[in-house]
Amino acid sequence: MAVSEAASQKTRLETFGLRQVVAHNIEEFCAECDRFIEWQYREIIRGEPSAEQHEKHRRELKWALRTAKLLECVASDPDSASPSAVALLRTKLWQLEQSWKMLYEPMPEAEADRILAEIFPDEPRA
Repeated sequence: MAVSEAASQKTRLETFGLRQVVAHNIEEFCAECDRFIEWQYREIIRGEPSAEQHEKHRRELKWALRTAKLLECVASDPDSASPSAVALLRTKLWQLEQSWKMLYEPMPEAEADRILAEIFPDEPRA
């Protein structure tokens, strides 16, 4: 294969735009995560959700976490998305993980009391 033919083939391969599609999908996923987090705050955290809404939230959050981890794996490849897309995705993953911990793995009350006593030793406990 001649050098010019190899260069021409390389150019054809790079024009597919697959990396741009991945980067765009990561950005769309992160925007959807923002909408989900806003809904979560309004309806689950601040609202009075029904058992059905709680279950829907749990399923959606679990799915979002799995998807974010999968996308992070793809985006972290050095030949994949841009560093800013990876940073944005990792931020959303962190937010989703914090939501899961807050809502589905709450800290035991005894541990919370112990931490508060360490931080505020002179405060009376109820």
